[in-house]
Amino acid sequence: MKKLNNLLFVLGLLLILTITLYFQFSQIYPKTGDYIPYLIITQQISSTGFFSSFNPYHQLGVETSVQPAAPIIFSILSNITGINPLFIVKISTLFFILSFLSAVIFLRNYSNRLAILGGLTYCLLPLNLDLLSWGSLHSFIVLFLIPLFLYYLIKNENHSWIIASIIFITVLFTHQLPFLFLLAFLILSS
Repeated sequence: MKKLNNLLFVLGLLLILTITLYFQFSQIYPKTGDYIPYLIITQQISSTGFFSSFNPYHQLGVETSVQPAAPIIFSILSNITGINPLFIVKISTLFFILSFLSAVIFLRNYSNRLAILGGLTYCLLPLNLDLLSWGSLHSFIVLFLIPLFLYYLIKNENHSWIIASIIFITVLFTHQLPFLFLLAFLILSS
């Protein structure tokens, strides 16, 4: 039984990896306007240590619409690993693969097979594939964080609330719409 679960997990991970690589290399990737601001701001943070381009009222026609968390995460990864920040931004679709892993971690509380099936379903939802196809870089991070938030939210350990709170704040600074969904979920479930 355990060997079957491990095999299903590896096959699921390979499927998600194949889909991610397909979207990464099958077209001019990414073809949106999000990619260039992320490159510029990540490079700016890595070289100066400051994030001066953020304005929370970006819909009113100011400089950029990039939220601060994704470029900061990319810059931290660049500084820790020593990898060029531009390369980190280019491979940020790997967060999509991590979203499969975080969904599996969350669902393992219920069943191993359910976890693998749920992780695949989570990644293969049409909305998530659409985000992958047009290169929504900050959405990949949110897709990774939401199952982890739910995992730490339902854990009954003292430090899990602290971790869930940090993830909740990270979602706020990465993408506001999923933050509002999580906030509504918390309000309705309490």
